[in-house]
Amino acid sequence: TVAEQSQKAVEEYQEENDNELQWVQEDAQPNGATLLQVLYDDYKGYCANVGIQPKGRTKFRQELDRLGYHRRDKRDEAGTIIEGLSLRKRRMF
Repeated sequence: TVAEQSQKAVEEYQEENDNELQWVQEDAQPNGATLLQVLYDDYKGYCANVGIQPKGRTKFRQELDRLGYHRRDKRDEAGTIIEGLSLRKRRMF
């Protein structure tokens, strides 16, 4: 139906414009646990490479939460830990 096609188009548009989801799909993998600062630094580099303005650290953490990656209840001495997300190893050329 037209309504279903419209809904699908809206969902595709939202996904294409979800910068944090794009970053997760390209630079991260759903396993492990990583310091928020490490993830945020990588996200900022991703944003610079694709020419977009990164969100602030707090908003970035909220976006990770929205995507299902939550912080540990207890803060590590090194900082906030995000569960279930780690960075992909980069290939050096």
